[in-house]
Amino acid sequence: MEPTYSSNKLTIEDHKVLVATDIALFTIKDGKFQVLLIKRGVPPFLDFWSLPGGLIRMDIGDRGEEPEEAALRELKEETGFSMGEWSKLGVVHPNPAILTNQCHTFLALDVEEVSTPENAGSEYTQISFVDLQDLDKMVLKGKITHSLVINAIYWYNHYKAD
Repeated sequence: MEPTYSSNKLTIEDHKVLVATDIALFTIKDGKFQVLLIKRGVPPFLDFWSLPGGLIRMDIGDRGEEPEEAALRELKEETGFSMGEWSKLGVVHPNPAILTNQCHTFLALDVEEVSTPENAGSEYTQISFVDLQDLDKMVLKGKITHSLVINAIYWYNHYKAD
């Protein structure tokens, strides 16, 4: 059923609810604390850096995947990394004025590479570990523009301050 736009009142039924996960994967590499980023290999965001992540699958179980299950799946699919110690950093509603989606952000520590990335084709990505001190510079230089990734950096900064 198509939503009616003749009135100013759209209901939640007029929108598809999407829930996403982002994973902030941190490790010590070359003696420095680093975060794993992915570089998109296809337009519209070709060559932009992001955190691994994606949508929660609603076709699994009675109520869909749990956010942490989706985060584990997406991390393995996009990077080949898995396992480790997980903590939930936070949840945001990206733009509640017009969207009903949520984004859950997780912190992953002590993960291991268990396979090659499974994201060939339309989701091809390049992975790279980046020094945490370089994240702010990447945002300011427009290398990271994804608002949910910038939000994940915010969540992490509060996590490490505690």
